[in-house]
Amino acid sequence: MCSWVVTALIILYAMGGEGQEHGPVFLMEPPPRLVFSNSTGARVSCAAHGFPAPQLAWQQPDGAQLDDVPGLRQVLDNGTLVLLPFPATQYRPDIHSTVYRCRAHNAHGAILSRDMRTQAVVWQEWRVRVTSTQAEAGGPALLTCVVPAALREHASVAAWYRNDAVLPAADHLSGSTLLVGDGWKLIVRSVGIEDSNAQYSCSVLDSLTGERRQSAPVSIDASPMSVASAPRSITHGQWEASVRRGGDVALPCLVHASPPASITWYRETGGGVLREVRDNEGAGRYTRTHDALAIRRAEIADGGRWACRAANPHGHLTLRLHLAVHAHLTVHAQPHTQVVNSGGTAMINCTWGGWPAPRLEWLHNGVPLGAGVAGGRVHIQSNGEQLIITAVHRADKGVYQCMARNERDSAQASAELRLGDTAPELQYTFIEQVLRPGQVVTLKCSAVGSPPPHFTWMLDGQPLNTIAMGPRFSVEQFATKANDVVSYLNISAVTSDDGGLYTCRAANSLGEVAHTSRLNIYGPPYVRSLAPIRAVAGRELMLYCPYSGYPISSVKWHRDGQPVEWDSSVDGALRVARVEPSHAGTYTCLVMGAHGETARRELQLVVSNPPEIEPFSFSANLQEGKRAQVSCSVTSGDMPVHFTWLKDNAPIPTSLQVEERAADFFSNLVFKEVSARHSGLYTCVASNSAAKVNYTAELVVKVSPKWVVEPKDEAVLAGEALALHCQTTGSPSPQVTWLKQRGSSSTDFVPLVNLGGRFQLLTNGTLWIESALPYDEGHYICKSENGVAPSLSKSIAVAVNEPARFELTSHNMTARRGAAATLACDVRGDGPIRVTWAHNTNHLDLNTYRLSISEAKTDSGLRSQLYISRADREDSGVYKCQAVNAYGHSDHYIYLSVQEKPDTPHSLSVTEILSRAVRLSWSQGFDGNSPLVGYTLQYCVLSAQGSIRVNQWDTATSLNVSVHGTPHTTVILTKKGDIHYEALLNTLKPHTAYMIRIAAINQIDRSAFTEPVVVKTQEEAPSEAPTNVQVTAGGAGELHVSWRPPPRDAWHGELLGYSVTCTELTTPGASHRNITRTLTVNGWSATELNLSALRKFTRYEVRVRAFNGVAAGPASAPVSATTLEGVPESHPITVSCFPLSSSSMKVTWNPPPIGQHGGLIQGYKVVYSPFTSDEADIGEIKRVTTTDTYLHTLRKYTNYSIQVLAFTNAGDGKRSPPVYCMTEEDVPSAPEKIKALAYSSDTVLVSWLPPIHPNGIISHYTVYYREAGRLGKHSSFTVTADKNADVDLMFQVRNLMETQLYEFWVSATTGSGEGESTLVVGQGPASRVPARIASFGREVRVARGRGAVLRCSCVGAPPPRSRWAHARRPVTHHAHYQVTHAGHLRLRGQYSRSLPPTTRLAPPRHAPRALPGHARRPPAAAGSVLTLTTAHYAPRAAPSRTTRTTRSRTPATCGCGVSTHAHYRPLRASRRPVTHHAHYQVTHAGHLRLRGQYSRSLPPTTRLAPPRHAPRALPGHARRPPAAAGSVLTLTTAHYAPRAAPSRTTRTTRSRTPATCGCGVSTHAHYRPLRASRRPVTHHAHYQVTHAGHLRLRGQYSRSLPPTSRLAPPVLRCGCMGAPSLQNSSLNNQKRKIITMMITQYLNEQSSGNFSCTASNTIGEDTIVYVVSAVLPPAAPALSLQYTTSSSIKLHWQIPGETTDPILGYILHHKQNTDTDWNTVELTPEVTSYTMDMLKCGTTYNAKIQARNKISIGPPSEVLSATTRGGRPKPPKPEDHVHMNSTAIKINFYAWRDGGCPILGFRVSYRRVGTEHWIKIGDGLNSASHVVGDLSPGTWYELTVEAYSDAGVERVTLRVDTHTLAGGTNSWIF
Repeated sequence: MCSWVVTALIILYAMGGEGQEHGPVFLMEPPPRLVFSNSTGARVSCAAHGFPAPQLAWQQPDGAQLDDVPGLRQVLDNGTLVLLPFPATQYRPDIHSTVYRCRAHNAHGAILSRDMRTQAVVWQEWRVRVTSTQAEAGGPALLTCVVPAALREHASVAAWYRNDAVLPAADHLSGSTLLVGDGWKLIVRSVGIEDSNAQYSCSVLDSLTGERRQSAPVSIDASPMSVASAPRSITHGQWEASVRRGGDVALPCLVHASPPASITWYRETGGGVLREVRDNEGAGRYTRTHDALAIRRAEIADGGRWACRAANPHGHLTLRLHLAVHAHLTVHAQPHTQVVNSGGTAMINCTWGGWPAPRLEWLHNGVPLGAGVAGGRVHIQSNGEQLIITAVHRADKGVYQCMARNERDSAQASAELRLGDTAPELQYTFIEQVLRPGQVVTLKCSAVGSPPPHFTWMLDGQPLNTIAMGPRFSVEQFATKANDVVSYLNISAVTSDDGGLYTCRAANSLGEVAHTSRLNIYGPPYVRSLAPIRAVAGRELMLYCPYSGYPISSVKWHRDGQPVEWDSSVDGALRVARVEPSHAGTYTCLVMGAHGETARRELQLVVSNPPEIEPFSFSANLQEGKRAQVSCSVTSGDMPVHFTWLKDNAPIPTSLQVEERAADFFSNLVFKEVSARHSGLYTCVASNSAAKVNYTAELVVKVSPKWVVEPKDEAVLAGEALALHCQTTGSPSPQVTWLKQRGSSSTDFVPLVNLGGRFQLLTNGTLWIESALPYDEGHYICKSENGVAPSLSKSIAVAVNEPARFELTSHNMTARRGAAATLACDVRGDGPIRVTWAHNTNHLDLNTYRLSISEAKTDSGLRSQLYISRADREDSGVYKCQAVNAYGHSDHYIYLSVQEKPDTPHSLSVTEILSRAVRLSWSQGFDGNSPLVGYTLQYCVLSAQGSIRVNQWDTATSLNVSVHGTPHTTVILTKKGDIHYEALLNTLKPHTAYMIRIAAINQIDRSAFTEPVVVKTQEEAPSEAPTNVQVTAGGAGELHVSWRPPPRDAWHGELLGYSVTCTELTTPGASHRNITRTLTVNGWSATELNLSALRKFTRYEVRVRAFNGVAAGPASAPVSATTLEGVPESHPITVSCFPLSSSSMKVTWNPPPIGQHGGLIQGYKVVYSPFTSDEADIGEIKRVTTTDTYLHTLRKYTNYSIQVLAFTNAGDGKRSPPVYCMTEEDVPSAPEKIKALAYSSDTVLVSWLPPIHPNGIISHYTVYYREAGRLGKHSSFTVTADKNADVDLMFQVRNLMETQLYEFWVSATTGSGEGESTLVVGQGPASRVPARIASFGREVRVARGRGAVLRCSCVGAPPPRSRWAHARRPVTHHAHYQVTHAGHLRLRGQYSRSLPPTTRLAPPRHAPRALPGHARRPPAAAGSVLTLTTAHYAPRAAPSRTTRTTRSRTPATCGCGVSTHAHYRPLRASRRPVTHHAHYQVTHAGHLRLRGQYSRSLPPTTRLAPPRHAPRALPGHARRPPAAAGSVLTLTTAHYAPRAAPSRTTRTTRSRTPATCGCGVSTHAHYRPLRASRRPVTHHAHYQVTHAGHLRLRGQYSRSLPPTSRLAPPVLRCGCMGAPSLQNSSLNNQKRKIITMMITQYLNEQSSGNFSCTASNTIGEDTIVYVVSAVLPPAAPALSLQYTTSSSIKLHWQIPGETTDPILGYILHHKQNTDTDWNTVELTPEVTSYTMDMLKCGTTYNAKIQARNKISIGPPSEVLSATTRGGRPKPPKPEDHVHMNSTAIKINFYAWRDGGCPILGFRVSYRRVGTEHWIKIGDGLNSASHVVGDLSPGTWYELTVEAYSDAGVERVTLRVDTHTLAGGTNSWIF
């Protein structure tokens, strides 16, 4: 590594060091192979140098950058790769068995390190064994040390033993044994009787873990010497051997023969021919013995096939051997740095050393290069040893690497290519643009090059003169920090004449580059004038038309009036591939704009002829001193011609004394005496007005070789690199050849050809020897020849001085205590060599008789031996053998271990006690310098008396536990640290006392036993499960479990209770997971349990386990049972429907999700009901067993709500969310009724009722009529259907004859067609018409609290008079209101003051609209009447948005215009007139003003909301809108509604602004209710006739309604028709009068009944009757309790008896007593019971129920409270609850009783008596017991234990005291 770093620093120095920027170079590379243990991990460093400093990264084989892998791999910031220790289970091949590379990069390039093959070794058990071949006495025997193949790579043979004596490690060619194969094989050369009786073994050292193991001894199976026999081999197959270059190897010839055979050695040539190895071959490196060939300092050339031939008188045998020589790969790249100009050629040579021969690969900045890449400019030649890059440009710069790889190794070398001068390259250019005149434009170009390029700008091919173009043009040019040159062309306020082709051209000394693009400016076409254009004959010409303007439709060229047909592919340009003289002349450019404008200009083309040089050359055989001449003549071209001569692209130096002689058309060069300096390229340059041409010829002067660097004698240390320089020059370039002396005394020199491996011949003639070896010494000759005499040669002497060195830096050695030991050091190097010995860094004391040193010279150096006669323990340690000679020194270390039996282990103790095992720990004693192989562990049961007897160990159990062997089945041995061990001893009996002792074992002997330890095992969990487990179904969702205790001998302690586990067995496809519940039953005698809150009709698996104070025992065999069936827990899913016709549809669905069926689904119920206004429509139910059905006989064109539920034998499940479908449209039925009434002398009024079954949307009605008796001929009119259902359907048929009778009938039409028609009625027109009513009386059903409109349209002439009656009584006056003469209702003030102050105003549904906005005073006509109507009040049950009617101290007023008679009086107990009052006052204008004090009694949040259907009030600020004469001004307060839901409201009066009201029109109408007598309706407590003739119900009834109702006032309207008209005489002074009675408040039982409207005139009378009935919501059902369980409550209810309308369903509300939110369940009408399940044990629940019908939901029932069964936990007695010792308190949870509800957990806290703070030690504890530890002895404590279940929490507080250290107790002191 040091020599490599020195080489790298030399390269850095050559590259300029720190002062000059350069690419990265590795200072420290990762190794080619990394093997490490998973227990230790590994760290690999990578360092590189460069300027700027390179960045380091690690890569995977595919080039991806490495990331950190937590716990396995980490990349540090300094470039270090850390592979962390890992367990065997986390082994990953992509991390631990892969290839890594280090990457370094900076701004100049990037390099990759050599491949690092990584292999992590996971520790596995391994053994060593020895195998032996069959042998005969006197013949050889081969012993092989065998280990697993995976271990062989990182293990070595530490020693061979014979009869426990260590065999010498050094090879002894003359000894009785021979080590081969890196020590893995031992050859016993001549087997004797003593050898067959000996025991042989080997010891192997694992270099990764330091672990050493010795094989079992084997003996050689030797047979007696046979009779005379021919040679035969003792092995099979070819002998394989390997050695590293420079190492020693022995090739054995293992044959047996009698008599012994003679051995001859051969070398196999490339053709397979055997050549005998001669004496002194291999420069003395080969040594032959009778059975082996030894090769010292092996070379690459020594590799290959060898053979030995054994022969005796009885025959011969030839054995083949193969020797593989390996050498580390080395790579060098030359030159390290080169600078090449742009367009030049770069060449990099790669030389390599090592073996086997590698594969070469080239990389550029870390990216592999392929042959022929970069457009064929990159070439890889000479088997990858040369890289050539031609036409170098900018992308080629960077760092190039030569990467060499073989199957064992890899190496790399780098070289940097820098760019010198480069031709310009454009980096940024402008694009074509279109601009409008006056804009600013900037054209930008940037380029790079060396030297920096200069920009010029051109317009239409001509240089752009910015001065001539004016101040609008400017050019800027500058250089950036990145050496880019940037140029801008700026044009301000462009004109159309500025358009054209703009060109930016960048040029330097190496070339130029240009870019052209057009600039288009809107404007007419224009052609600029240009000077005559000169062209050179024979060259290409591009003639641009210098036009501007945009848009341009065409550009044409003419010559002599004829179009020019040259190549005009470029817009506006002519291209001539080769210019001829005939092309000269005048050309016209014609440009045409888009609108026909034209512009033209003539251009003059002048053609010039360039000179043409006749080729010339120099003489091909010129030598130094001769004369030469060359002539350059021009054969054609315009005159005059000027000549210039160049040499090597530069002017000819005057020092060369070359004479130039020139004439008109030629020029000569004269050389009077040529020399080597004249060689080169000579260029003749001829120029005229047209062009400049040149021709080049090479002058080669042949010069004999001459020295540039002359060889000289060299001396080098062995192993270092050697460079023998021999550089010459000459012409042609001389060839250098090296020769080496054949032998030290020979005069023959052999050429060094086919160089490879360590020898490399560089291009400059230098001979490079990578690692000099001693036999490289001798004389060398460097010879240089180029064919020109004389040649050069020189002989030099090379001396290789070998410093003192050792082949190995260290080795291990062992010796038995008391036996002799010999330590040997074999030193290599030149003499004289001096060797010194040291022991543990101390000099040896040789004065003792036990130590002696001997030395002997060897062929390669010196051998020194240290002899120890009797080895002792203190002789162990490190022995240092230091060798020194004149050229260096080296150290060799011998690690001697004197082996003996180990010492007794110490510190044996028990660290853990289990029920059937104990854990022991101890410390290892001295191992006797022999690795411990195991321990002997003895244990026996302690006698009943507890004494230890000596003879007890006679019956003890002994276990031998291996430290590294196969794990023991009874003892688990674990190493903790270097000398600490733990062992887990198993197979013991619970609760038993044992004695245990141990002894250590190594390869020598066993130590003495330790003193025994005494230990008693603990209790353990029960070993058997409870028996006779039975499970039966209880109530719905309940199971009953019973069992019997396990046998008593399986308790293993006190049995505390049982745990019952219940697991739900889900069916395949279920959406929920298996749910497991575990409940605890305390006490060994408690053998039954009820499981509740389970899923219905679900199969459960039950297991029971018994537990004691330690843990629970095994579970019993599972017992399965199924809970009883229940209702489905979910509704059917994916319900869908679609119509089939106008009366049928199809419904489909899927069953409820799997697992939520609740039982076996017996079928489904389809609940469907129409969405109509008919209250009689109720839902129907269809039962089916399939998942689809067809619904028939449905209403046509009706929207249906469809729900589906599943049912089991237990009842109905939940309904699905409703889906809606509408049947298809059909033709309608006939209109319900028809009337034809005479209206005038030529008009008949036809009225009718809509069809009962419209079956669709009525688009129109058709009124048919004909003369009576004329069948088949009729007329018809189409009447568009009104969307307002409350409007009477009427049509006037006019232009009839008064005396004619007509027949009328009506039909309705929908989108499906016309329906049936009504019955035919007859009627004719008349001048005098008796009173008739066009409206139809009928039955009206209205929900209580809703409104209804009763219409009464009258006709007659003279005009009829109508009146209303209720229950035969006319509608007249009442105690709370009065009908005035004008028809208005006057309110009395006392009535309003009885309302609560929090009342809110809500708009009446059909009342006149109030005046919104601020206070204003609308005018009123004289004589108008002011009416003040109080609002409907309702209590404020819930918050709502309100409107403030009157703020603090702001009076409320109402406008009345000019009032002649206006009286006010409040409705109190007596009818007192309104005069002065504290709360209101009558103003001078006749208005009633409410005083501000009254408003303060209202809440500040009160807001006025406008009436819902009142006439529009006057908006805006106060103004006076006009009113008709006779109008009535009415002030109406808003309708109040409780704040049950938000409503939109309007603020009518702001702060300090009075409220006013507008005026209406008074009519005259009379009402009377149809009661027992036909009394007219006047004043009544529940209704009132308004000034408009309507009947309004009063507000008192609203106070009996629930606070959440939102009610709209019902109004019964009565409209009459007659002649003359009151206001309009458009129909011949006759008009129908419509009298409508509208129930303006809430309909109730008092306002129900028969209402009649009677119309009469002098001719006749007509009456219609409305039967009005109030439909009530259903009453509350009677809810009762049937039964309860621990997890369910069953409820029952009865249908309300007073219910008149069908019940459509029930809504059940339930919740836990402590919850605030109710849970809601919708139930079908046939269901009268419901089970609330999955409830908490011992918990109170509330429930209530409501019924619903078509109208609304009824009131809820009374809240029913019920409690599930079970109670809180019950505490035990204190003596059973806790147990104490001196430092702890044990709490027995198993002593608690559950009280019927399973205990969910315990909470424990304690405090010392006298302290305030409690210490909480547990929340949710659920074990059988808990220990409170770390307490003070002899101390009183307060202990709080809480047990909680669903039923509640039970808490007990105990005072307990800990025992004293002596075991006593304390008395409680109060």
